[in-house]
Amino acid sequence: MNLGETIYRLRTEKNLSQEDLAERLDVSRQSISKWENNNAIPDLEKIIKLSEIFEVSLDLLVKGNTEQQSEISIQGNVPKSKRRSNKFISSRDVIVLITIPVLAILILLVQKLFTPTSGELYQKGLDVISLMVEAARCESYVELNTGDSAIREAIQDIGAGNYASPKAVYAVTVDDESLWKYAEWKDYDISSDEFRKNTRDKILKSLITQLNSASTVERIVAGTICSEEISFVNENIKNNVIYIYTYESAMPVSVAFIVGEAGAISAKGNFIMYDEITYSSVEDIKACFDGLYVKVEQVQ
Repeated sequence: MNLGETIYRLRTEKNLSQEDLAERLDVSRQSISKWENNNAIPDLEKIIKLSEIFEVSLDLLVKGNTEQQSEISIQGNVPKSKRRSNKFISSRDVIVLITIPVLAILILLVQKLFTPTSGELYQKGLDVISLMVEAARCESYVELNTGDSAIREAIQDIGAGNYASPKAVYAVTVDDESLWKYAEWKDYDISSDEFRKNTRDKILKSLITQLNSASTVERIVAGTICSEEISFVNENIKNNVIYIYTYESAMPVSVAFIVGEAGAISAKGNFIMYDEITYSSVEDIKACFDGLYVKVEQVQ
């Protein structure tokens, strides 16, 4: 778990809003949002203050390891007078603080040089997912879109996931003939080429929506609110495809890449809210499209 994920997790466990935490740190709410989405790193003074607010060591705050929750629980049951004061920084904490900037730079370099990809689509999908996670964690955005507490809770569940690195990524393709049969489209011969193309693209985008329809209304709406879309140009991509990103401790995400004119590509992302499938193999992914013949290939 990276620093941004850890800050988000600890903040929500303390029942603090981004505004609450920003006020205690004397920073803007936007700064908190940037930290949680790994768009910026807090300075050393703020990291020390964060460890005091969350009542965890600097080591646990930065590393975000699995022992973190148990330490929080233990500290919660110990009188404050007996807890270790974060005002006195140990030598190990000093080393952690010194290595934060270096590690951050190294991680970014390694990701750029060695991230396993199947081309530009893989990275563009990650870009869409980054926007979706940011939407789920942006309190003002959520408030703008819904006042329903159950929907907000569902969105908070989305944002609590660790989307730092996919466990596996699958490419899903379906030929036009299978798609038309699945949709029971009867006016193929009398429709214009442009209308058929637009209809085909809409059907493809709706496949994950149909899968999500088996979930609760609150989860469906939550997923819709957090959906994001970007556009880019790549003349080498000729066919529509859906990428499904799976994670160890986060909801799977689908990104549908739709090919337009002159190499224009639209990438529409949706959280997969249906949880009756494990999403851990090619066969699991095929099960998402029950009744439709699809080709599934694991690309990472």
